[in-house]
Amino acid sequence: MVTNLWFFKAKSESLEKLKRELPKINLSIHAHQSLPELSDLLNSQYLSSGKRFRALLFLINSNMFHTSPDEVLAFARILELIHSATLVHDDVMDQAPRRRDKDTINHLKSNSAAILCGDFLIAQVMKETAAGGRLDILKELSGVVEDLVVGQYMELESQGVLHQNWDRQIEIARLKTGSLVRSCFSIPGRLASLDLPTLKALELVGEKVGVAFQIQDDILDFSQNTGKASGQDLAQGMMNFVSIQLLRDYPQLKDELREVFGAEHPEIPQAWPLPEVCLKLRAYSKALLREATDQVERIQDRAVNEEARKYLRQVIEKLGDRTK
Repeated sequence: MVTNLWFFKAKSESLEKLKRELPKINLSIHAHQSLPELSDLLNSQYLSSGKRFRALLFLINSNMFHTSPDEVLAFARILELIHSATLVHDDVMDQAPRRRDKDTINHLKSNSAAILCGDFLIAQVMKETAAGGRLDILKELSGVVEDLVVGQYMELESQGVLHQNWDRQIEIARLKTGSLVRSCFSIPGRLASLDLPTLKALELVGEKVGVAFQIQDDILDFSQNTGKASGQDLAQGMMNFVSIQLLRDYPQLKDELREVFGAEHPEIPQAWPLPEVCLKLRAYSKALLREATDQVERIQDRAVNEEARKYLRQVIEKLGDRTK
Protein backbone atom coordinates (compact mmCIF):
# COMPACT_ATOMS: atom_id res chain seq x y z
CA MET A 1 0.00 0.00 0.00
CA VAL A 2 1.28 3.46 -0.89
CA THR A 3 0.87 6.05 1.86
CA ASN A 4 1.92 9.54 2.96
CA LEU A 5 2.19 10.94 -0.54
CA TRP A 6 2.47 14.66 0.09
CA PHE A 7 2.27 15.42 -3.65
CA PHE A 8 -1.31 14.16 -3.66
CA LYS A 9 -2.28 17.52 -2.19
CA ALA A 10 -1.89 19.33 -5.49
CA LYS A 11 -4.66 19.29 -8.06
CA SER A 12 -3.84 18.71 -11.70
CA GLU A 13 -4.59 16.45 -14.63
CA SER A 14 -1.19 14.83 -14.07
CA LEU A 15 -2.16 13.96 -10.52
CA GLU A 16 -5.44 12.38 -11.60
CA LYS A 17 -3.60 10.28 -14.17
CA LEU A 18 -1.08 9.31 -11.53
CA LYS A 19 -3.81 8.14 -9.18
CA ARG A 20 -5.24 5.94 -11.91
CA GLU A 21 -1.86 4.38 -12.68
CA LEU A 22 -0.67 3.80 -9.11
CA PRO A 23 -2.79 0.71 -8.38
CA LYS A 24 -1.38 -0.90 -11.51
CA ILE A 25 2.15 -0.98 -10.06
CA ASN A 26 2.35 -4.45 -8.57
CA LEU A 27 5.70 -5.23 -6.97
CA SER A 28 4.92 -8.84 -6.06
CA ILE A 29 7.22 -11.46 -7.53
CA HIS A 30 6.16 -14.95 -8.56
CA ALA A 31 7.16 -17.91 -6.46
CA HIS A 32 10.19 -19.84 -7.64
CA GLN A 33 9.22 -23.44 -8.28
CA SER A 34 12.13 -24.77 -6.22
CA LEU A 35 11.83 -22.37 -3.28
CA PRO A 36 8.51 -20.48 -2.92
CA GLU A 37 9.51 -19.31 0.58
CA LEU A 38 12.03 -16.89 -0.91
CA SER A 39 9.47 -14.88 -2.87
CA ASP A 40 6.99 -15.14 0.01
CA LEU A 41 9.50 -13.46 2.33
CA LEU A 42 10.18 -10.64 -0.09
CA ASN A 43 6.52 -10.09 -0.92
CA SER A 44 5.42 -9.94 2.70
CA GLN A 45 8.31 -8.06 4.28
CA TYR A 46 9.48 -5.61 1.59
CA LEU A 47 7.28 -5.45 -1.51
CA SER A 48 3.83 -4.87 -0.03
CA SER A 49 4.38 -1.43 1.52
CA GLY A 50 6.35 1.80 1.19
CA LYS A 51 5.99 5.21 -0.43
CA ARG A 52 7.17 4.00 -3.85
CA PHE A 53 8.54 7.46 -4.43
CA ARG A 54 10.86 6.39 -7.24
CA ALA A 55 8.09 4.68 -9.19
CA LEU A 56 5.89 7.73 -8.76
CA LEU A 57 8.62 10.10 -9.88
CA PHE A 58 9.14 7.84 -12.90
CA LEU A 59 5.42 8.03 -13.73
CA ILE A 60 5.41 11.82 -13.50
CA ASN A 61 8.37 12.08 -15.87
CA SER A 62 6.80 9.57 -18.25
CA ASN A 63 3.62 11.62 -18.30
CA MET A 64 5.68 14.63 -19.34
CA PHE A 65 6.96 12.78 -22.43
CA HIS A 66 3.81 10.81 -23.38
CA THR A 67 5.54 7.43 -23.16
CA SER A 68 3.82 4.06 -23.65
CA PRO A 69 1.75 3.10 -20.56
CA ASP A 70 2.79 -0.56 -20.69
CA GLU A 71 6.49 0.26 -20.80
CA VAL A 72 6.08 2.89 -18.10
CA LEU A 73 4.49 0.52 -15.59
CA ALA A 74 7.04 -2.20 -16.32
CA PHE A 75 10.04 0.05 -15.69
CA ALA A 76 8.44 1.79 -12.70
CA ARG A 77 8.19 -1.66 -11.14
CA ILE A 78 11.79 -2.48 -12.03
CA LEU A 79 13.14 0.67 -10.37
CA GLU A 80 11.25 -0.13 -7.19
CA LEU A 81 12.58 -3.69 -7.21
CA ILE A 82 16.14 -2.31 -7.36
CA HIS A 83 15.36 0.00 -4.46
CA SER A 84 13.89 -2.88 -2.46
CA ALA A 85 17.00 -4.99 -3.08
CA THR A 86 19.17 -2.21 -1.66
CA LEU A 87 16.94 -2.04 1.43
CA VAL A 88 17.31 -5.79 2.03
CA HIS A 89 21.09 -5.50 1.80
CA ASP A 90 21.19 -2.27 3.85
CA ASP A 91 19.33 -3.99 6.68
CA VAL A 92 22.00 -6.69 6.75
CA MET A 93 24.80 -4.14 6.93
CA ASP A 94 22.98 -2.12 9.59
CA GLN A 95 21.83 -5.22 11.49
CA ALA A 96 18.37 -3.64 11.47
CA PRO A 97 15.63 -5.77 13.06
CA ARG A 98 12.71 -3.76 11.68
CA ARG A 99 11.73 -1.93 8.50
CA ARG A 100 8.34 -0.26 7.90
CA ASP A 101 6.97 -1.82 11.10
CA LYS A 102 7.87 -5.31 9.92
CA ASP A 103 10.66 -7.71 10.80
CA THR A 104 13.57 -7.64 8.37
CA ILE A 105 14.61 -10.83 6.61
CA ASN A 106 17.98 -10.81 8.38
CA HIS A 107 16.10 -10.74 11.70
CA LEU A 108 13.52 -13.36 10.71
CA LYS A 109 16.00 -15.71 9.05
CA SER A 110 19.69 -14.82 8.83
CA ASN A 111 22.11 -12.42 7.18
CA SER A 112 22.93 -15.04 4.57
CA ALA A 113 19.26 -15.53 3.72
CA ALA A 114 18.74 -11.77 3.40
CA ILE A 115 21.75 -11.35 1.11
CA LEU A 116 20.42 -14.08 -1.16
CA CYS A 117 16.95 -12.49 -1.17
CA GLY A 118 18.45 -9.17 -2.26
CA ASP A 119 20.46 -10.93 -4.96
CA PHE A 120 17.29 -12.67 -6.13
CA LEU A 121 15.60 -9.28 -6.60
CA ILE A 122 18.53 -8.03 -8.69
CA ALA A 123 18.26 -11.18 -10.83
CA GLN A 124 14.55 -10.47 -11.23
CA VAL A 125 15.39 -6.94 -12.39
CA MET A 126 17.85 -8.24 -14.99
CA LYS A 127 15.35 -10.78 -16.29
CA GLU A 128 12.45 -8.33 -16.56
CA THR A 129 14.59 -5.61 -18.15
CA ALA A 130 16.03 -8.02 -20.72
CA ALA A 131 12.52 -9.25 -21.53
CA GLY A 132 11.66 -5.70 -22.62
CA GLY A 133 14.33 -5.88 -25.31
CA ARG A 134 15.86 -2.51 -24.40
CA LEU A 135 19.59 -3.15 -24.14
CA ASP A 136 20.24 0.58 -23.67
CA ILE A 137 18.09 0.58 -20.54
CA LEU A 138 19.61 -2.69 -19.32
CA LYS A 139 23.03 -1.06 -19.65
CA GLU A 140 21.85 2.02 -17.76
CA LEU A 141 20.36 -0.02 -14.92
CA SER A 142 23.54 -2.10 -14.68
CA GLY A 143 25.36 1.20 -14.20
CA VAL A 144 22.88 2.18 -11.51
CA VAL A 145 23.52 -1.03 -9.56
CA GLU A 146 27.27 -0.48 -9.96
CA ASP A 147 26.94 3.06 -8.58
CA LEU A 148 24.83 1.82 -5.67
CA VAL A 149 27.48 -0.73 -4.71
CA VAL A 150 30.35 1.76 -5.02
CA GLY A 151 28.47 4.36 -2.98
CA GLN A 152 27.63 1.82 -0.29
CA TYR A 153 31.24 0.63 -0.17
CA MET A 154 32.50 4.21 0.17
CA GLU A 155 30.11 4.72 3.06
CA LEU A 156 31.26 1.47 4.66
CA GLU A 157 34.88 2.62 4.40
CA SER A 158 33.90 5.79 6.25
CA GLN A 159 32.23 3.93 9.13
CA GLY A 160 33.82 4.71 12.47
CA VAL A 161 35.72 7.69 11.04
CA LEU A 162 34.89 11.09 12.52
CA HIS A 163 35.43 13.04 9.31
CA GLN A 164 34.12 16.24 7.75
CA ASN A 165 34.79 15.52 4.09
CA TRP A 166 31.87 17.29 2.43
CA ASP A 167 32.86 16.43 -1.16
CA ARG A 168 33.10 12.73 -0.31
CA GLN A 169 29.67 12.84 1.31
CA ILE A 170 28.20 14.49 -1.79
CA GLU A 171 29.74 11.76 -3.96
CA ILE A 172 28.34 9.01 -1.72
CA ALA A 173 24.88 10.60 -1.95
CA ARG A 174 25.17 10.98 -5.72
CA LEU A 175 26.03 7.30 -6.08
CA LYS A 176 23.82 5.76 -3.40
CA THR A 177 20.70 7.88 -3.82
CA GLY A 178 21.17 9.99 -6.93
CA SER A 179 21.88 7.10 -9.30
CA LEU A 180 18.45 5.48 -8.97
CA VAL A 181 16.62 8.82 -8.94
CA ARG A 182 18.61 9.75 -12.05
CA SER A 183 17.02 6.83 -13.90
CA CYS A 184 13.56 8.03 -12.85
CA PHE A 185 14.26 10.98 -15.16
CA SER A 186 16.44 9.50 -17.89
CA ILE A 187 14.62 6.25 -18.68
CA PRO A 188 11.34 8.04 -19.53
CA GLY A 189 13.47 10.17 -21.86
CA ARG A 190 14.91 7.05 -23.47
CA LEU A 191 11.44 5.58 -23.91
CA ALA A 192 10.42 8.83 -25.63
CA SER A 193 13.51 8.70 -27.91
CA LEU A 194 14.84 12.07 -26.75
CA ASP A 195 18.21 13.27 -28.04
CA LEU A 196 21.44 12.72 -26.09
CA PRO A 197 21.84 16.32 -24.79
CA THR A 198 18.30 16.20 -23.36
CA LEU A 199 18.98 12.81 -21.75
CA LYS A 200 22.14 14.20 -20.15
CA ALA A 201 20.17 17.16 -18.85
CA LEU A 202 17.58 14.82 -17.35
CA GLU A 203 20.31 12.75 -15.70
CA LEU A 204 21.70 15.89 -14.08
CA VAL A 205 18.25 16.83 -12.80
CA GLY A 206 17.83 13.37 -11.29
CA GLU A 207 21.19 13.44 -9.54
CA LYS A 208 20.49 16.85 -8.01
CA VAL A 209 17.10 15.67 -6.79
CA GLY A 210 18.69 12.51 -5.37
CA VAL A 211 21.38 14.39 -3.44
CA ALA A 212 18.79 16.84 -2.10
CA PHE A 213 16.61 13.89 -1.07
CA GLN A 214 19.54 12.35 0.85
CA ILE A 215 20.27 15.63 2.63
CA GLN A 216 16.62 15.72 3.72
CA ASP A 217 16.93 12.12 4.96
CA ASP A 218 19.95 13.08 7.05
CA ILE A 219 18.08 16.03 8.53
CA LEU A 220 15.22 13.68 9.42
CA ASP A 221 17.72 11.31 11.08
CA PHE A 222 18.15 13.99 13.75
CA SER A 223 14.42 14.68 14.02
CA GLN A 224 12.15 13.46 16.81
CA ASN A 225 9.09 13.53 14.53
CA THR A 226 9.72 10.57 12.22
CA GLY A 227 8.66 7.70 14.45
CA LYS A 228 12.28 6.48 14.55
CA ALA A 229 14.98 6.90 17.17
CA SER A 230 16.96 10.08 16.62
CA GLY A 231 20.61 9.88 15.59
CA GLN A 232 20.65 6.40 14.05
CA ASP A 233 23.59 7.25 11.80
CA LEU A 234 25.59 8.32 14.85
CA ALA A 235 24.72 5.03 16.57
CA GLN A 236 26.18 3.15 13.59
CA GLY A 237 29.33 5.28 13.59
CA MET A 238 28.31 6.98 10.35
CA MET A 239 28.81 10.66 9.62
CA ASN A 240 26.03 12.25 7.59
CA PHE A 241 25.41 15.70 6.18
CA VAL A 242 24.16 17.04 9.53
CA SER A 243 27.07 15.81 11.65
CA ILE A 244 29.58 16.90 9.00
CA GLN A 245 28.07 20.38 8.77
CA LEU A 246 28.00 20.55 12.57
CA LEU A 247 31.75 19.92 12.69
CA ARG A 248 32.44 22.34 9.85
CA ASP A 249 30.57 25.15 11.56
CA TYR A 250 31.38 24.26 15.19
CA PRO A 251 34.75 22.44 15.30
CA GLN A 252 34.86 22.96 19.07
CA LEU A 253 32.14 20.28 19.38
CA LYS A 254 34.36 17.52 18.01
CA ASP A 255 35.09 15.98 21.42
CA GLU A 256 31.39 15.97 22.34
CA LEU A 257 30.53 14.37 19.02
CA ARG A 258 33.19 11.72 19.54
CA GLU A 259 31.57 10.75 22.85
CA VAL A 260 28.27 9.79 21.18
CA PHE A 261 29.76 8.55 17.91
CA GLY A 262 29.07 4.82 17.65
CA ALA A 263 27.14 4.69 20.95
CA GLU A 264 24.28 2.18 20.96
CA HIS A 265 21.81 4.83 22.15
CA PRO A 266 23.44 8.20 21.49
CA GLU A 267 22.18 11.02 23.68
CA ILE A 268 22.42 14.15 21.59
CA PRO A 269 23.20 17.18 23.77
CA GLN A 270 20.38 19.70 23.82
CA ALA A 271 22.94 22.49 23.56
CA TRP A 272 24.04 21.44 20.10
CA PRO A 273 22.95 24.05 17.52
CA LEU A 274 21.19 21.45 15.38
CA PRO A 275 18.27 23.71 14.35
CA GLU A 276 20.71 26.20 12.83
CA VAL A 277 22.72 23.47 11.11
CA CYS A 278 19.60 21.78 9.73
CA LEU A 279 18.23 25.11 8.52
CA LYS A 280 21.46 25.73 6.62
CA LEU A 281 21.34 22.25 5.08
CA ARG A 282 17.69 22.60 4.15
CA ALA A 283 18.54 25.84 2.35
CA TYR A 284 21.33 24.04 0.49
CA SER A 285 19.02 21.20 -0.55
CA LYS A 286 16.39 23.68 -1.70
CA ALA A 287 19.03 25.43 -3.81
CA LEU A 288 19.81 22.07 -5.47
CA LEU A 289 16.11 21.53 -6.11
CA ARG A 290 15.78 25.01 -7.64
CA GLU A 291 18.66 24.17 -9.98
CA ALA A 292 16.81 20.98 -10.89
CA THR A 293 13.53 22.77 -11.61
CA ASP A 294 15.36 25.39 -13.68
CA GLN A 295 16.86 22.56 -15.74
CA VAL A 296 13.43 20.97 -16.20
CA GLU A 297 12.14 24.32 -17.43
CA ARG A 298 14.93 24.58 -20.01
CA ILE A 299 14.16 21.21 -21.61
CA GLN A 300 12.95 21.90 -25.13
CA ASP A 301 11.10 19.19 -27.00
CA ARG A 302 7.93 19.19 -29.05
CA ALA A 303 6.72 16.12 -27.15
CA VAL A 304 6.72 17.79 -23.73
CA ASN A 305 3.39 17.84 -21.91
CA GLU A 306 3.49 21.34 -20.41
CA GLU A 307 0.88 20.62 -17.75
CA ALA A 308 2.89 17.59 -16.62
CA ARG A 309 6.09 19.67 -16.64
CA LYS A 310 4.45 22.18 -14.33
CA TYR A 311 3.38 19.42 -11.96
CA LEU A 312 6.88 17.91 -11.98
CA ARG A 313 8.33 21.27 -10.97
CA GLN A 314 5.85 21.47 -8.10
CA VAL A 315 6.77 17.98 -6.89
CA ILE A 316 10.51 18.74 -6.97
CA GLU A 317 9.99 22.00 -5.10
CA LYS A 318 7.88 20.26 -2.44
CA LEU A 319 10.72 17.84 -1.72
CA GLY A 320 12.47 20.66 0.10
CA ASP A 321 9.77 20.62 2.78
CA ARG A 322 9.76 16.88 3.55
CA THR A 323 8.88 15.93 7.11
CA LYS A 324 8.95 12.12 6.75
